[in-house]
Amino acid sequence: MLRNLKVLGILGCLFLRACQAGSPHDDIIPTNGTITSSIVNTASPSQTESSTPTTQPSSELIQPVTEGSAAVRFESWSPTSDWLAFWSSTEEDTAGNFYPFPPGTLNFLNVHTWQLCSEPRFIARDYNDKVAWQPNGQVLVLSGGAAMQGMPCNNDFIVAPDVPVVSKTLDPALSPKGNYRARTTILGITNNILNISTAIFSTTNNQVINTVNWRIDEGVGELGLGGEWVTDTQFLIYGTRDQGPLLISAGKNAVQVAPELFKTAFVPNTGASLYAIASVLPGSDTYHLTLYGVGIDAEFPSIMLYHSETGAIETVPFTHLWSPTFSQDGRWLLLDQRPDRNGYESNALAIRSIDPVNSEIRYIGEGKALWTADWTKVAFGLNGFVSVLTFPDGVQLGTWNVRQYNLYPSAWSPDGRFIAVQGYAEGWQQALFIINVEK
Repeated sequence: MLRNLKVLGILGCLFLRACQAGSPHDDIIPTNGTITSSIVNTASPSQTESSTPTTQPSSELIQPVTEGSAAVRFESWSPTSDWLAFWSSTEEDTAGNFYPFPPGTLNFLNVHTWQLCSEPRFIARDYNDKVAWQPNGQVLVLSGGAAMQGMPCNNDFIVAPDVPVVSKTLDPALSPKGNYRARTTILGITNNILNISTAIFSTTNNQVINTVNWRIDEGVGELGLGGEWVTDTQFLIYGTRDQGPLLISAGKNAVQVAPELFKTAFVPNTGASLYAIASVLPGSDTYHLTLYGVGIDAEFPSIMLYHSETGAIETVPFTHLWSPTFSQDGRWLLLDQRPDRNGYESNALAIRSIDPVNSEIRYIGEGKALWTADWTKVAFGLNGFVSVLTFPDGVQLGTWNVRQYNLYPSAWSPDGRFIAVQGYAEGWQQALFIINVEK
């Protein structure tokens, strides 16, 4: 059952220097429209596209507080989901030459009291200007090479005595249990082709266990490791120019994924190269691989799915994967139908359970998708509409839209109750909206 909601549109009011309280949209109610979750025909890729709904559901029209032409950039939510931070830019800021984004003033919003304030002393000019939320509720602002801390909208910011050490993230080069380390090195370049070597080391004695040489086209972006650990002893190279995807097992010869696991030929130097992505079920060494095409869309083969626990191979009647490809728990495969909408390609999400083999495929929604941290809800933004549904069931919780703005979900609050949505209109006009999906 749909519930009441609060939506705040922030645009011209972004530049107020004083704090404000009270929401101008307390009386807005949610839409009573629905999106039908339909079963996708699995006969062929061409047939699946026709099953995607082509009409928007009815929705409640929501107006921004004030029209304007400011740029808005979402920053982050507080860990308690009470506050969010964002940067706003005036017309003067957006008129000059800037990179990577226009200068912006820091703002804070309390989503429970709707208190909004601007902190003009903090101006973001590049990615080094950041906000870090502290356990005691204070916020650390790194701006202009200085660090200051204080409470949002409390006018008590002081120079931070000590900048906290940023918590370390897991090293992707280490295997899950830390027994091995992967290292990928570019050996040289010949005719725009990178010659690369990936070595697997034992972390016990730092001895090389495996070395695999492979090639890839220059200009693929940041190479990094070129792959990821699948299990504690198996490292997947996503794709190579000469051998396709490779699965390296510690102390063993590398496996060519396409011919040896999927029993399909890898033909180099064609319009569509083959790549692989892995998903591991939490707490186990059971993994699944998808094999898919990269390059010229018209030459993409159908996606294939490999089950490590049985060796089963199946063909999925789609040619495009969603990003991300698997749900967080590794139990759902996410597919993209790529329907044509008046000559423009759109994105439509269909899902299926990884197991059992040949599981049913279901359409969920269309547009840019954003999941909550626990993957229990997903929001879609498309053509000025935002729809929120449960995942994986696809039960609709509400749909909202704003005239003249294309809406894109930016970030769920940590508790999954609120979602920050950015709106873009012609002439670079931008807005920020906050939706409470549980009220």
